Amino acid sequence: GADRATVGGWAETEGHVPKEVGDLDGIIAGIIAERLDFVKERGFGAIGPLMGVVMGAAKGADGREVSERLKAAIQQVLS
Repeated sequence: GADRATVGGWAETEGHVPKEVGDLDGIIAGIIAERLDFVKERGFGAIGPLMGVVMGAAKGADGREVSERLKAAIQQVLS
């Protein structure tokens, strides 16, 4: 049978491995930077619209984790 390294490599290539947390923070920071006016205008109301964008960019990311990190990043922008 296939060994773990082969399966792990396949999963990573196929996009079935969750993104690293650092990648997620970078993705969120980039998306917020691109849409800074929108975020400042909408505040936490921007979370919903941005969730879809982040989830699309961070395929395989956990929705709850994305939501928490997005909220924290928006909090930093607004403070």
